[in-house]
Amino acid sequence: MTTQIDSELATDVAEALEVTGLRLTADQVRELLQGEDELVSELEEWGVDDTELRGQLASLLSQRLLGEPWPTYGDIARGKGEDAFHQRLQQAAIARGYEVVAP
Repeated sequence: MTTQIDSELATDVAEALEVTGLRLTADQVRELLQGEDELVSELEEWGVDDTELRGQLASLLSQRLLGEPWPTYGDIARGKGEDAFHQRLQQAAIARGYEVVAP
């Protein structure tokens, strides 16, 4: 069963994901969340302002675009380049038709 994502939730998720430097349309959000029924249910219950859920959204976006999770503070502290990550994320996003904005 796939959860339907209403326009308000799709808009809220798109706005929350702008911190990643990407602007998604409602349709792109629906595509991103396709098959993520548990996450959608949690978003409906707790809202997109929940810090943990925002992290899950960013990581899901990164997984879909790059095949890797969003970097953690520990990753950055261990020398994984945050700038290089964002460049790769933006390139992958542009290739998928996402709009790049300043985070």
